[in-house]
Amino acid sequence: MEDTHTNKKTKQLQDPVAKEVVENSKKRKQEYLLTQLSIDGVENNDVPMEIVNKIVFEETPKRKGRIFGLGKLGVARYKSHSTSSCSCDPMLEASLKEKEARIEALETQMAEEKAENKRRTDEMAKEIAENKKSSEAMMRFMGDMRMRFPNSSS
Repeated sequence: MEDTHTNKKTKQLQDPVAKEVVENSKKRKQEYLLTQLSIDGVENNDVPMEIVNKIVFEETPKRKGRIFGLGKLGVARYKSHSTSSCSCDPMLEASLKEKEARIEALETQMAEEKAENKRRTDEMAKEIAENKKSSEAMMRFMGDMRMRFPNSSS
């Protein structure tokens, strides 16, 4: 978000909302690093991307079902793509899980149907090739018969 809202010439954040989100996120990231240092006893300056995303998401203002910088991307939809914990409507979450399971089942069904269609296409191509060979053999046979028994009606 910081890169997107930074003026490339002045290197300053132009949008006050974005500036607030970035500042608050940086503070929370530092707090996270301090807690990790005290727990592990080993200094580590790396914060997992999932944690950074969670912090930024929580710091980003939401108005009328829209998330600043993300538009209509709903909280439940964001959660389905991340393991972050945010308060979501349990009914929406259940509905989302049901829809995701249905999508997965349909994708599996489509893959099976695609494999079956390929098998049928291959089988039909084989039959067509066999029919072509039969037709060619029949034409040769007919040619041989005409040579052996010429039409004597002329």
